[in-house]
Amino acid sequence: MEQNRGGHLKAFLLLAAAALLLFAEAVFTDGLPFPAHTDAFRPWSDDLAPDELADVHQEMNRSATDKNLSFHPDNLVTGEAFRNGRLPLWNPHQAGGLPHVGQSLYGGLRCSTI
Repeated sequence: MEQNRGGHLKAFLLLAAAALLLFAEAVFTDGLPFPAHTDAFRPWSDDLAPDELADVHQEMNRSATDKNLSFHPDNLVTGEAFRNGRLPLWNPHQAGGLPHVGQSLYGGLRCSTI
């Protein structure tokens, strides 16, 4: 049991070092571990004044892109559907197809989106 303790400690230190490297920007600077505030994307950005939106874009952490990769394609699906005169009922690009209009996260039926 005593020999295992040393191995567990080494594994823990390795994982802790990897996590520290991964989140170094957020730990050692004033950077955020998130790529962007939701206000940077439509439809939420429609409610901001141009100077407020510029501040939001300036504070974005460009080293992490989860929101950019997940929100933007879904917003494109919403926009494409409305431009073609359809409600964005279905997103065929995710997991073989998912209901889209019911996802309040994308704001598909928000007045500023329509």
